Amino acid sequence: MPDRSEQIVAIKPVADASNTFVALFAKAVADQGYQVRDFDWREVAEGKADVAILHWPYELTGLGGISGFRRCLSAYRMLGKARKRRTRFIWVAHNARPHDAGQLSRFLMRRFIDSIDGIIHLSAHSAELVHKLYPGSLALPEVRTVHGHYRDVFKTPVHPPAPCLNQIRLGYFGQIRAYKNVEKLARIVAQMPGDVALSIAGRGTHGHVVTTLQSIAADAANIVLDIRPDSLPDEDVEKAVDHADGVVLPYRAILNSGAAIFALSRARPVLAPNIGSLPELQAIVGSDWLRLYDGEISLDAVENFVEWLRRKPHLERPDLSRLSWERVGRDIAGLIDRLTT
Repeated sequence: MPDRSEQIVAIKPVADASNTFVALFAKAVADQGYQVRDFDWREVAEGKADVAILHWPYELTGLGGISGFRRCLSAYRMLGKARKRRTRFIWVAHNARPHDAGQLSRFLMRRFIDSIDGIIHLSAHSAELVHKLYPGSLALPEVRTVHGHYRDVFKTPVHPPAPCLNQIRLGYFGQIRAYKNVEKLARIVAQMPGDVALSIAGRGTHGHVVTTLQSIAADAANIVLDIRPDSLPDEDVEKAVDHADGVVLPYRAILNSGAAIFALSRARPVLAPNIGSLPELQAIVGSDWLRLYDGEISLDAVENFVEWLRRKPHLERPDLSRLSWERVGRDIAGLIDRLTT
């Protein structure tokens, strides 16, 4: 088996100011003894990495119109050169396909699967879905790990929620995009009594959704918006989560939810749809922390969550030991060793 200390693992990206997950992921790999570097296409094409790990391979899936397609052709040329120099490519399957993807992107996803050497799944459901959409993935080495927690990187201390007595404060945080379905949640809370409030905090990625939310909030005293053109600083995200008695994530579609794990890491109960890997997460943390509803978010689902928050037992924090980054690092190292031995 190769000496890990001599192996270079290039990760794209190795860090991201708006996504703490990628830095935690890179550290988990480095803690296993590898030399972790930031990914650069030209360096990788020259064979300056033993392994390349791609989180979101947008340049290989044709997003961005004509200019994106040109970048895609260039990226595939460099990927081909790197593989001839025995660089192994691994995909972290955050999503089975890019959100808001068109037909070209779906075709290129199949091409992408045929061009890589291994896959990291963050849940069992991820593996099942990827296998269904891309039968070629069945032949690839893979590992099924978990999405690690965020407890070790918070800027501010975690305080368990106080007992819910009077007003119930619900919170949503994250990108404001169409598939996140935040406007449906806002419409629901707008028709609820004043003893239920909703705070929405995040980056306004889709302008038409932001406009809709602003219109709803203008007529609803129990809805407060903090929508910005850029990602919120870590401290502001933590503050937004801490302000809530419970977090609601009303997604129409999701595979793995980092937001749910972030909220749980700050000891906040979560309401989310019974889709993607969320049932697996519920099996880990329990229904006292993660409540799931079937179908799309509805008034009944939100009302039931509010009533549950009022009467639920007071718990300090969920057990997230099964979401440790040490476990994630070991799982990834096992796959890298298989591919490089």
